[in-house]
Amino acid sequence: DALGETRLAAYVIPDGAHDPSPAALHAHLARTLPDFMIPAHFVVMDAFPKTPSGKIDRKALPLPSLNAGQAGLDEREPTWLEGRLVVLWRELLNVERVGLHDDFFALGGHSLLVLRLLARVERALGVRLTPAVLFQAPTVAQLAAHIQQGTPAVSSLVALNASGLHVPLLCVPGQNGNAMHFSQLTKALGPDYPVFAYQHPAYDPANTRRFDSLSDLAAYYVRLAEESHLTRQVCLMGASIGGKIALEMARQIAEAGAPPPIVVLVDTYYDRFAFERRTANQRHARREAPPPSEPLLIALRKRWYRLRRTLSKAVVALTDPEVRTVRRVKRATLRISRLHEVQPYAGRIVYLLCREDLARPDLKGLHDLDAWQKAAQGGFTLLDLPGDHLNTLEAPHVEVTAGHLRALLAEIEAG
Repeated sequence: DALGETRLAAYVIPDGAHDPSPAALHAHLARTLPDFMIPAHFVVMDAFPKTPSGKIDRKALPLPSLNAGQAGLDEREPTWLEGRLVVLWRELLNVERVGLHDDFFALGGHSLLVLRLLARVERALGVRLTPAVLFQAPTVAQLAAHIQQGTPAVSSLVALNASGLHVPLLCVPGQNGNAMHFSQLTKALGPDYPVFAYQHPAYDPANTRRFDSLSDLAAYYVRLAEESHLTRQVCLMGASIGGKIALEMARQIAEAGAPPPIVVLVDTYYDRFAFERRTANQRHARREAPPPSEPLLIALRKRWYRLRRTLSKAVVALTDPEVRTVRRVKRATLRISRLHEVQPYAGRIVYLLCREDLARPDLKGLHDLDAWQKAAQGGFTLLDLPGDHLNTLEAPHVEVTAGHLRALLAEIEAG
């Protein structure tokens, strides 16, 4: 497309018995396929172009329009507010058409675009929203209705999927504090599995809470879970630093008299200074690396390109308000994590380990599985995950993670 991104397109010949609209096709495929396998565009045709040998002539297929909207669902003209939001979405997502009922994330939205959209909404409409709003009202019609209702306060506990009869999964993100981190996992688990995730309160400009310790943040998250009746039969899960927050939440839940919930840690480092130690290990590896065998001029040119990239990122970090928000959340999370000592836990810990990370010298000793096992007084289970620390909750690796969680939730339900 115009942004240089590769998008999946499907060419469809209707048989007359089924609805060929993009909305119907998308909904049908969404029941069985993960997000990354669902086409972004559907082109309905009467017949496929053929080569002289009778095969489909792929080069002759028409280019899909950037119209990703679900036109079949729009039965009325948009209001002024909805129309203004449609314009903002079109500009940001680079699509020609946005329907009132199109899902922001199905159109290609992601966590950073959420922040940019909310910044544009504030500039254009004078309305300040939090990222959690867009997770709960992901269509133009829903977001407009939320704004018209006076933008009531939105909880930092986001319902990624509030339906289903299985044991709820309560997820805590890593240092960026973004509930969107678990969106692909929610999709992989399926519609029968309730999933709730936390959005760090610092993303809400109106939220002035300051947390002096990881225990304070955990207590705040527990209170939100209690208000939603999610502390009695629940499975807690934390990714990276979020694992420590989830474990502290479970410890506080158990101290209040509830049965200790199972806690799932996704590649959570035990070491309080794990990120600093990893950076030091990386610097040491670069110093110990053999000199490049390439000519000096090429090596210097590569260094210059790396320096330019670093400077470019630094400029963005200083000037982009959305990036500054993310950095503020990361700093706050790292600060309280450094001060936190993991306490013994009366319940069971399930550790999901990214095996690819074990081979990396810069991560040596950071997981400290023996220390986690000692902390888990109710039992310790170690399970393998594909991928690495950054992509294990993304397609295609997330399917394995979802399989582990389905088995674990079934075990909880069986008693």
